[in-house]
This record gives sequence, structure tokens and C-alpha cells, in this order.
Amino acid sequence: MTVLSRTKAIAKLNDEFRNKLTGPEKGSVGSLGKGVWTKGIYTQSNRVKSEILRAIAEYDFIEGNDPYGEHDYGVIDHPEAGKYCWRIDCYEDEKCQYGALNPELRNSCFRVLTIMLLEEV
Repeated sequence: MTVLSRTKAIAKLNDEFRNKLTGPEKGSVGSLGKGVWTKGIYTQSNRVKSEILRAIAEYDFIEGNDPYGEHDYGVIDHPEAGKYCWRIDCYEDEKCQYGALNPELRNSCFRVLTIMLLEEV
């Protein structure tokens, strides 16, 4: 597998994961992983959290905001919550002890999407 095809495979799985995430309080998203959020996001209203999840799912990757082409990070400004960021990390398994060696393969990686206010970074 070439570097470009590996990157495209990672981006495709990250996109699928982001689009299926219904909320960190729901836990696991099939075999792809789970979402977590920091206290600053957790304390937002359910409506704001739903809007944040929708914005992450619809995030528009353009030149300059996705330097590695993996669709694994974004910054968004919400009118009520303020600026927040999200990122996807890939681990070997649900214990999240070791980084994934092959995040481009569906069954060899457990993804964690973390959502946080920029002031919490």
C-alpha cells in the first residue's frame, strides 16, 4: 500500500467514524471506537452538544486545515460554546494503551474522538 492510499484509507475510516458518532455518552460506535468530551463540552446544553456533533460530522476539510490528509482534527467556533476542537486518535485496542500500527485497516484500530473547548487544551 502506498503512503497516499494508506492516508486515503485512514481518512475514509475517520470520516465514517465522525459521521456515525451520536454522542460520547452513548459510548462505543460499533467496532470503530468511541467519543469522549471534556467537562467544558459536557456542561453545555443537549442542544449545543447535538449541534457540535453535527458540525464535527459535517466538518469541511480544505487545504490548510488537514495537513496530513487523515481527517483527524478540526477547530470550530460555536456561537454559544465558543471555539472548540476535536481530534481522532487511533489505538491498538479499547484499552487505549498503544498507538495503532495500522489505522488504515478497519479491524486493527480503535478510534477515540475527543471534543474539548480550546481553553481546555
